[in-house]
Amino acid sequence: MSTVTNNKQLTVLYSIALVLLFIVTLIQQRYLEKPTIEVSTEKTSIKLDPDIVRITSASQKRFLSKLLWVKTLIGSDTEKVNKSKSSWMFFNFKSIHFLDPYFLSNYIFGGLYLSVVKDDLFGASYLYDKGTEIYPDHFHLNYYGGIHYLFEIGDKEKALKYLNRIKNHPKVPPYFESLLARLHAESNDLRVSYNLLSNALKNKNLTTILRDKFKKSLYSIKAEFDLTCLNDPKPKRKCSPTDYKGNQYIKINGKFKAQEEWTPFRINKPKYYKKKQQKI
Repeated sequence: MSTVTNNKQLTVLYSIALVLLFIVTLIQQRYLEKPTIEVSTEKTSIKLDPDIVRITSASQKRFLSKLLWVKTLIGSDTEKVNKSKSSWMFFNFKSIHFLDPYFLSNYIFGGLYLSVVKDDLFGASYLYDKGTEIYPDHFHLNYYGGIHYLFEIGDKEKALKYLNRIKNHPKVPPYFESLLARLHAESNDLRVSYNLLSNALKNKNLTTILRDKFKKSLYSIKAEFDLTCLNDPKPKRKCSPTDYKGNQYIKINGKFKAQEEWTPFRINKPKYYKKKQQKI
């Protein structure tokens, strides 16, 4: 009799324990936040060797390039890369380049994604350089490549090389010649800079805001060009005595100055530019 009673008591205790366990589980699932486990895509993704991909692809290069392209887009992430390393996406884009060198989207969108999203500056530069070797006059390749080299890399000469290729392209925005002019000013080609901006001012489709801005910029370029000459003890050329508006430069304490305020006509670097340049 006692044995039966003991078994019943054990059964009741087990039942109570199971009910309590069930209640605790429900509470955990509903009210307790589970820790988020983040796995780095850069560490888990396979970095393809382009040479091996090219050798093993045999006669299916174009098919494999499209397959790899889709796989890369689906698996794309936003994790920034270490400055001393290249993104797994770069290795995929590079493999696609070897498989199908004429795959234009690989250079345009691959370069943009690596430059802007992944901060893979070397990878983006590689794609823009390779892309413009095959498509030297393509507008977007040269435009994005020029902006990349200017603001991300800080290489003004390379940026000018890219942007000069498309200066007469019908797709260039209204401010494009102003950007080119600033680049020439950065290289101390103030005469070229002035001529470019003067030419841009002839565009009848310019808005009033842009037109006024260009005139202000022309004033600054001419002021810098003229005052450098006027304040040189031994000028190598004939110096102009008047500014862009025809007003005479004035001499104060033995130094020529303009009658209006002006600032050197240079590239307006974004606030993050200097910090990013130090990381390259």
